Amino acid sequence: MVGLSPFARALTLEDYHSVSGVLAWETTVPPDLLEGERWELTWRISRAHGGKSESVDTGIVFPGEQANRRIQIFVWERDRVVDDQGGEKMKAVVRVMNEKGRWSDTPTWLPVPSGYSNLHSFMKCGEVMDDGWLMMLQPSESKDACFLEFVYRPAP
Repeated sequence: MVGLSPFARALTLEDYHSVSGVLAWETTVPPDLLEGERWELTWRISRAHGGKSESVDTGIVFPGEQANRRIQIFVWERDRVVDDQGGEKMKAVVRVMNEKGRWSDTPTWLPVPSGYSNLHSFMKCGEVMDDGWLMMLQPSESKDACFLEFVYRPAP
């Protein structure tokens, strides 16, 4: 079971950077996100040799009501489990700052796309996503690349 925090006190971004195996990001939900829209964290899989790319949902979603809020995402790269369907997941915590400047923590699991196993690197992305970021997994037996990115989604 995932707890709200692996530490007894409130954590800061600096705390997570000092912990081996924990990846941490802080960004802002885009201010132009409309009520009813969603800003979702997804895996983008770019197929080698000109194949069609695909998206795999992570279940980490920020609704339009959270536009312009500060968020932090922490992923424990070494803390993985296998679910009932055989899929691998990494422990994660999503923090959202409320109107009063207080953080709200939501423990969750970040699913790893099927066929991918090793965290290869992570990096800031280019101008296309402004304040976004990417994380790349190295495929087990393929030359396809897998990146973690934020995407806009219309209201369901």
